[in-house]
Amino acid sequence: MKNQILSLGLAIGLATGAHSGTLDFTSYYAFGDSLSDDGKLVQLAPPSVGGRFSNGPVWTEIIADRFRAARKETQNYALGGATAGNTNTTDYSGGGAVPPAQVAALTALSTFQNQAATFAATVGNAGSNPLVSVLFGANDFFQQLGTPEFNPVRTAAEVIDGIRAVATTGAHFDDFLVSNLPDISRTPAFNAELVVAQATLAALKLDPTADPADIAVAEGTVATLSDRAAAIQGASLLFNAELENGLQKLETDDGLTITRVDQFSYFNDLIDRADTLGIVDTIFPCTTSLRVLQVAGNCSFVGLDADGQPLFDPTRADQLLFADGVHPNRIAQSEFAKFALSRIESQIPAPVPLPAGLPLMLAGLGALGVIARRRRAA
Repeated sequence: MKNQILSLGLAIGLATGAHSGTLDFTSYYAFGDSLSDDGKLVQLAPPSVGGRFSNGPVWTEIIADRFRAARKETQNYALGGATAGNTNTTDYSGGGAVPPAQVAALTALSTFQNQAATFAATVGNAGSNPLVSVLFGANDFFQQLGTPEFNPVRTAAEVIDGIRAVATTGAHFDDFLVSNLPDISRTPAFNAELVVAQATLAALKLDPTADPADIAVAEGTVATLSDRAAAIQGASLLFNAELENGLQKLETDDGLTITRVDQFSYFNDLIDRADTLGIVDTIFPCTTSLRVLQVAGNCSFVGLDADGQPLFDPTRADQLLFADGVHPNRIAQSEFAKFALSRIESQIPAPVPLPAGLPLMLAGLGALGVIARRRRAA
């Protein structure tokens, strides 16, 4: 009976000649920060949905859905605010409002090394060919920028160290999907204020009655903000270059298989084609913060209920690329998931093309083999 099934299965497999992309992997595990977090911080404010740093599912959830649909193990260890390095200044206590047990659970995921340790202690049925995604580095930038501790080269090395830590969990953990950082200077946190300052300066220069002192101040503001944007862009590029160097060493020295996701290029392309996705604003965010409830200036605010409480519609954030100063909306997350999935599938060898008509013939031969064996058995 096993031979009968094998004959038919082989014939059908050859006939289809298809590869299944993510389904070639036996499980999926996500490591990272808020861009990959599936909703562990439930207290976030609108337009956040389900505790996510977005108004809908993030890219790692969309990839995980592929695995769940095939009844395969998935787990998400990513946490908003998590850092690549072992120093993290994020306050997970919520000013004392979060229960100590929950704070401990969050702290256990607050750095890449912590996530790797938690993973090693809790990983389930990974199978023989698990896939691991990694996206870290932005929070190290945000927490250290402007301080002596800021070091993109070190942060990239800490991402590499984290990948190695995950790989040591078992020899079968050798397939990694690794994303670099986007151009952080193009996020509202670093770009919106500059755009406003540039517009203010332009208006002053067009005003014949403008005070030269005001123009000088505006020019100074534009210069300062431009320098800050240039610095964060340079840091992003330096981090990405060092990350690539480290990934190459993981391949040559550690024997790991690394599939790269060039988020830097993807993000710039997404901004250029945002209008094709129904996004009308790529500069200003829906709200300035997802950690503090804001009504004024929140694009998702739609009015008050009968008790005078604010009502929000998170879908309104679909029209703005960013949910807050640094986090993209659900449309951008969905597009990034598609991009990442395309990178996974591009690394799987294409099937050998079969002559026309041969697929059906092979399937037919497989079926005939089953019938012949049944007759002999009878």
